[in-house]
Amino acid sequence: MFSFNCFTQNSYCQNSLKKLKYALRSAKWLPVATFAATAFSILVAPSAALAQRNFSPRFSTQARGRTTIFGNPVTTCSSTIGPRRDICAATQQATTGSGIDFTNNGYWMDYVDIDSDGSTFNSSSVTYNFPTANPGFNIVWAGLYWAGETSAGAASGGIPAGEAAIDASKRNEMLLRIPGSSTYQTITASTLDTINTTRYSAFANVTSLVQQGGSGTYFGANIQTGKGRDRYGGWALIVVYQDDSEILRSMTVFDGFIQVGNNIVDTTISGFLTPNAGPFEAAFGAFISEGDVGLTGDQFLIDGDGANSDGDATDQPFVNISDANSPTTNFFNSSASLFETRIGTNTTVNTPDGKTLGPITRNPDYPNLLALDIDIVEAKDAANNAVIQNNATEAGLRFTSSGDFYYPTAFFFSVEVFQPVLTQNFTKTVTDINGGDLNPGDILEYTITYRNTGNDAATDVVLTDDIPTHTSYEPNSLVITTDPDPTLTTPAAMGDGTADNDRAEFDSVNNRVVFRTGIGANGTNGGEVPFDDPNTPIAENDTVQVKFRVKVDGDINVFPTTISNQAAIDYNGKFSGIPFSGVSDDPTTPNDPNDPTDIDVVEASSPNLILVKRITRINGSTVNGAVNLENYVDDANSPYDDNVDEIPPFAGQSDPNQDDTTHWPDADAANGPDDYLKGAIAAGEVKPGDEVEYTIYFLSTGGKDAIDVQLCDKVPALQRFVLDAYNAVTPAPSGGVGANRGIEVEYNGTILSYTNDADGDTAQYYPPGSTLPAPCNNAPAQSEDNGAVVLDLGTLPESTAPGAPTASYGALRFRAKVK
Repeated sequence: MFSFNCFTQNSYCQNSLKKLKYALRSAKWLPVATFAATAFSILVAPSAALAQRNFSPRFSTQARGRTTIFGNPVTTCSSTIGPRRDICAATQQATTGSGIDFTNNGYWMDYVDIDSDGSTFNSSSVTYNFPTANPGFNIVWAGLYWAGETSAGAASGGIPAGEAAIDASKRNEMLLRIPGSSTYQTITASTLDTINTTRYSAFANVTSLVQQGGSGTYFGANIQTGKGRDRYGGWALIVVYQDDSEILRSMTVFDGFIQVGNNIVDTTISGFLTPNAGPFEAAFGAFISEGDVGLTGDQFLIDGDGANSDGDATDQPFVNISDANSPTTNFFNSSASLFETRIGTNTTVNTPDGKTLGPITRNPDYPNLLALDIDIVEAKDAANNAVIQNNATEAGLRFTSSGDFYYPTAFFFSVEVFQPVLTQNFTKTVTDINGGDLNPGDILEYTITYRNTGNDAATDVVLTDDIPTHTSYEPNSLVITTDPDPTLTTPAAMGDGTADNDRAEFDSVNNRVVFRTGIGANGTNGGEVPFDDPNTPIAENDTVQVKFRVKVDGDINVFPTTISNQAAIDYNGKFSGIPFSGVSDDPTTPNDPNDPTDIDVVEASSPNLILVKRITRINGSTVNGAVNLENYVDDANSPYDDNVDEIPPFAGQSDPNQDDTTHWPDADAANGPDDYLKGAIAAGEVKPGDEVEYTIYFLSTGGKDAIDVQLCDKVPALQRFVLDAYNAVTPAPSGGVGANRGIEVEYNGTILSYTNDADGDTAQYYPPGSTLPAPCNNAPAQSEDNGAVVLDLGTLPESTAPGAPTASYGALRFRAKVK
């Protein structure tokens, strides 16, 4: 039940039940949009019978930024158990060597536990410093990977039998402690892969945690893995971050879980364009288990044009990738290395393009990770030649081995590109123009923003946006707010139809809006959006922004109902002519790049009552001098009396967010409520003894019925209530017999008079000196007490159309004599 009390003040009544502001999901960062054109395919040779999950892209984006990787094992060789325990320390430091002495196969593998925390049974850490001071720095995505073998190592060659994982059922969990925190958080995998039931890898999206942690020390702990011969366990974080000082890169993270031995695993990625001439950067990063220093044969190769056929003269063949720490025939060799720099303690890495990463510290910092690889390698061959071609749009990646068995878990490919990017900051937000909760009948305004963060201009730029389900397009609401075209004066309102020959229209056939933006855009073609130079400030018109509105359907009866909407953009590279496309992102959901913009419709929870007060007679006449009191007057200071649905807030109103209405009775449906809201605001001159009739029109316009409605109007100063003004009008059925009737009510199709007394009817006059009821408490004070008129209306149903239902509106009248 809703109680509603109001008083007359000027032209409207304040609703005693305020609407609450609706809340979108909180936004802590602006995500870089996933690049929709990135394509992916994979081929696993038939001999790979043990494949558990083929590689698939986990995250992809094109942005000025970088992808990095860091992590550490939670196992190492035992210096107290097994025949090789005395050479364990030397093996931990070994970066080259041959045979079982340099592998986890030759040792009883034990836990590492460095955190001095009694709740953990294994742990390790990495301190990583991100370039947070660089312009535009923002962590876009972070994935946590961990791997292990939960069974006990078998006794062999004098190495005793090992121990199984403490609780193999929890291999889908590990502990992570981020910088600035003194406690671990349990991370649960969203993906868990196994081979032969005990060898496994796991993944969890930890973007929000790494955004929170930033630079500092990350601890990984309690990874379920066994002890003994040939066991291993460890973790790695792959982090994609935006940094406007970096070059433009296409960056794709893949994961899966496949045994590579005497077989071939091929992967192809596409959807990028490398620079047309000159050198450029391309790199490969990986988290791999069971690659060993002492066992060779494992290789990684790249086909620089992605053709994979290796047959004709124009094909780029697969070429072995290597560097000083990852040789050609022992590419995965238990190393932690970024761009030929081994990561130890306080290590600074110089990248091929002249940037500096770090400092980075691993604890423990053994150079030999004994069956884990956490590396980034430049895409070059043994002779330091680049293997990705200029003007390349795809590349093939190949894992193979002729000896050592290994298990790729996650890897990423990063390549410098030359192309426009309109999807990095392609965002869409929504505002409920009516304020408060989103209710049926409200107006939504969508704002779509993007700019070119690439390094080539975008041409033929066209944005389309389907009108969401449960809404209808609001006519004449298309606006281009900003645009790089200097010939377009913004903000620029666009016509709805194609005949307007402007840059936007509402496509009624497909129920969508279309915007053509950029320099030279017209009624047929999109224009050119130049790219931003990251070394210069962003000008206002470098960003394209458009807006349009929709109206929520009034007949929604299931709550909450989600209105979901996502814009699409298509454009071409100016240099290459290659087409690109993408979809908008809701910036309020940082962990979900490229997700639709959602808002929930809830059942209206507040009634609303509008009052309009007019002077309708002087001395019983509708004419007072030159003033005709039967005319309709549209009050310029009030939005509520014209049947034009204007959008709040309204300046100068006591409740500036009160909803406007189009539901006043309107017999001619042409000139607003001119045939109902009659009366004057300024009624001309009056003299002592003149009688002034006041009419207070009321209308229920809320989303629910107004219950327990009471109206109160104080008799104005210098006037005296006329006790018998309506004695000749048909009396209400209740009330005292023979009493004076100074109140008239027009309601639900009838006009009745009411007594002034508290005698059982719904209206009453309170004479001067009376204690007034609560609805009068907030009524404007008068300079003298002349009493007040109060009307109890009970329940007023919400109006649904002009004059409907008849019980949703009416009028209260009384007369006062000028003293």
